[in-house]
Amino acid sequence: MNKMLALAFLLVSSLAIAGPAERPGITVELPASLEGHRAEYERLITSSRDEVLAWFAKSGLPMEAADLIDRAVVYLDTESLRRGVAKVFGDDPQKIPDTFSGTVNGKTLYVASEEAFHPIWTKLYPDWPWSRRSYRSLIVHELAHRAHAYVASRRTGSEDAMGPSWFFEGLAVMCAGQFAAGKKPMNATEILSHVGGSKAPKVSYPLYGHLVRSLVLFIPVKTLVEKAAGPGFPRELLRVANNP
Repeated sequence: MNKMLALAFLLVSSLAIAGPAERPGITVELPASLEGHRAEYERLITSSRDEVLAWFAKSGLPMEAADLIDRAVVYLDTESLRRGVAKVFGDDPQKIPDTFSGTVNGKTLYVASEEAFHPIWTKLYPDWPWSRRSYRSLIVHELAHRAHAYVASRRTGSEDAMGPSWFFEGLAVMCAGQFAAGKKPMNATEILSHVGGSKAPKVSYPLYGHLVRSLVLFIPVKTLVEKAAGPGFPRELLRVANNP
């Protein structure tokens, strides 16, 4: 083996050993009382980010880890979360519902602790028992909004292209795997009985998720995301899907 080939072999070998480049880390800020759980929160938030990246990539909407978040702030209780988020947005904490649990602003996730979220979930969704997945799903849901907003802004320059609230909330519900059990998919007529044109469904995250899970049986996620801000969404897309 000559010197050039040997050098090339060593370079390729070293790259193979090193493997793919690591994704950037996330700075996690915790209240002092949760420092003992730092490793758990860091793993949970990082793996939730990676779950969202994989879901969007599988749907034909790839992005980089750096496009989502690089910081997470975890609050011990919802009162401190509301105060913290109100300060970020320049709003009155009293205007934020006491069941508020998390959001993303820029590249920062603001989220209630698992202990704080548990009673909120139980209060809002008594028909959906709490599980170990419930808190992770909250984080995935909020990061799915961030990914969706990134895609919309990249395509159109505005997050308004995320479409109606039932759609972007339903998409986040689907990405997070929330409220998935025991629902027979809706047909096109049933979907349009809830949405389409000026129609808007009642405020219900389980219903939003059911609508989007039913829609993707007719129309790919990528197409729905790209057309969500169009007039009469999703009526025209369903018409085309049913009359190829």
